[in-house]
Amino acid sequence: MITRRTLLQGLGAVSLADLGVALLPASASAQGPIKLGFFGPLTGRLSALGAEARRGAEFAIREFNDAGGLGGRKVELVVYDDRGDRKEAVSVVRKLVESDQVVAFDNGSLSLTSIAAAPAVNEAKVPMVVAYANAVGAVKGQEYVFRWCSVADVQGWVMAHHAVKTKGFKTFAMFVQDEEYGRGIANGVERGIGKLGGKVAYKKLFSPGAVCFALLIGAVLTAATAGAAPSAAASAAAAETVLFMVLLRLSERLGASYHPVQ
Repeated sequence: MITRRTLLQGLGAVSLADLGVALLPASASAQGPIKLGFFGPLTGRLSALGAEARRGAEFAIREFNDAGGLGGRKVELVVYDDRGDRKEAVSVVRKLVESDQVVAFDNGSLSLTSIAAAPAVNEAKVPMVVAYANAVGAVKGQEYVFRWCSVADVQGWVMAHHAVKTKGFKTFAMFVQDEEYGRGIANGVERGIGKLGGKVAYKKLFSPGAVCFALLIGAVLTAATAGAAPSAAASAAAAETVLFMVLLRLSERLGASYHPVQ
């Protein structure tokens, strides 16, 4: 069986083809396609993320198959929509294992759905590579779950470093999306700000479905100016800091790329 430990120990000694053969169960048909499972948010408010991941997976598989596949066998991507829902993610993972008999999972969906599905993946002993779920809990304690992207805490630290060291901000308001990924980002941001000499003066959780931030921004600006008549420069700095943090979260919600170190 391929676990985190055995895979890491053997990566330097095996080819991709050898690794693919090792993943195949003894009962796998020698004639049929090799099935990889994919689940993600293909409908709903986060469907852009799932669609992008699906396109990437399909492109890689098409390229692999065009080059001859694995020992002449084609790879087939079996796709399910988890709608960004924890219970649905667990359900489709079980269906992919029991009905479709996939040999591995190419994708891990969102942080919240990956965390929910990981125990089912681990129980089935079918390896899963998480494509873009950044929360630490997506792989922690799961021998059969892997991740290639950076964790949310690290991303948050990079944001904090850019805000404090590059932009020169010192006092911050944080709006935190109240789910696994958002809290992970916030943890890295808050720790980074503190270590780098900044201060979090205001912190507020918001629902993942929220689309309007006007009241939150108003509350921050009111708190920032309470008890004193601020200068125009101070008010501008407060507004700029708030806007910076809001844009970071909005870019992530919309599936946009944000590169704070560039």
